[in-house]
This record gives sequence, structure tokens and C-alpha cells, in this order.
Amino acid sequence: MCTETTPNEPENCITAEQPDLTVHRQALPTFPDVCRNDAQFKAWQRSRDWLMYDANEKTVRCSTCSQIKRLGLFNESGQHNETAFIDVVVQCKTAKSLLKKIDKHRDSNAHKSCALTVCTRSAETIVQSIKAAETKFKERHRDNIDVTMKVFRTAYECTKSHLPCTEHARLIELQSLNGLNCGNILYSNHTCSNVISHISSEMRSEIVQHIVNSGAPFSVMVDESTSVANAQSLIVKL
Repeated sequence: MCTETTPNEPENCITAEQPDLTVHRQALPTFPDVCRNDAQFKAWQRSRDWLMYDANEKTVRCSTCSQIKRLGLFNESGQHNETAFIDVVVQCKTAKSLLKKIDKHRDSNAHKSCALTVCTRSAETIVQSIKAAETKFKERHRDNIDVTMKVFRTAYECTKSHLPCTEHARLIELQSLNGLNCGNILYSNHTCSNVISHISSEMRSEIVQHIVNSGAPFSVMVDESTSVANAQSLIVKL
């Protein structure tokens, strides 16, 4: 505070001679006290990505086990849970003893079970994200999907009724005249042939998969037949 005031100097001013009272906070440490420096602790973390340092408690912790906390139902009979790396109470006098405790925790069944649980959760999250993306895609392109389904059903009807692929365009046009939205593409006979090939391939795969998964016994009957035009054909039946 100013002891004397002048006309050009207001009261309660701060002079250059007054010491700065701003308190500079000391940066928090980034490695345990028993380590030589930050580089030594980071070298430990390279092969142990779960290893973290708690600056408030001034000790290390396991980020993987902290996510699971206690194994609960995942706890196996006779398995010892290392809670020191969860509650952040790991205490050692030397860097060597600390590293030994860290490696012991890494090799423990509790840590391995936690790591497996975290990986399982990550896999489930990916599956849920894929399903959510698929649902959003269907909602966004619902009109195009409905049109494509109508074209596929029409092509399947051509094959089921033993109609030539050239009838595909006529049936699409007939449905459009009756008020159905069948789109503006996928009308040609080539499209009909490609759609039929795709449907037959998918149906064949489903049948084979069903036979393999069911485990039911089946038999194969092979017979050869000759038509009136003297053309031979091989018939295979399940």
C-alpha cells in the first residue's frame, strides 16, 4: 500500500517496490518418489499400459482393475484379489521393490480376470455400435430398401413360375401401374438374372449351414436321366 499519495497517484495503489504476493503452485509430480526420474517410470509404462501414477496419493494404481473394482461373479474359488492397486495404497522403499510388486500384480489371476472382462466389454461395445449403425442405415435408406425388396420378390417369382427373365420388366411395369413404387432402375433381364443368382447362392448357403449346425443324419441320392432329346442330366437329391 502507498504511504504517501500524490495528485497523480490514487490511494490504495500498488507500487513497484511492493513484493508480488502471487503464489505459484508447484507442479504435481508425474512419477513415484522411489524412481530416479520420469523417464524411468515411463519405461515401466511402455510394457504395462495399465500402470498409472496417482499424484494425490503419490503412488501407483492399475487402471484395468480400477474399472472392474471387485471381480464379484468373475472371482474364481481361491483367487486372491490385489486391492492395493485399486485403493492406491501401494507403498515401497525402493524402485526395485516397487517394480517387483507391479510385476506380481501383472501376473496375478485377479488382474488377468479384470483384463479379460475389460476386453469382453470392449467387444460387446463394438457389436452394439455395429448394430446401432446398421439400424440407422436402415432408417435412413428405408425407401430404397423397400424398392429393392419388391424387385427381388419379382425376380424370384419369375424363377419360381418358370418365366423367362424378359418378363421381369413387364411385371415391374404392371406393379407400378397398380400403384406400387418399384423405383426407376433394376428393370432389365440382366438384373433379373443377377438377382436370381444372388438369391440362389444365399439360399444354398443357408441350407448347407442348417445341415451342418443341426447335426442330423442325411443321405444323398444321385441319379442320371436322359431326356427325349437324348440329352443326359445328373440329378442329386438330399
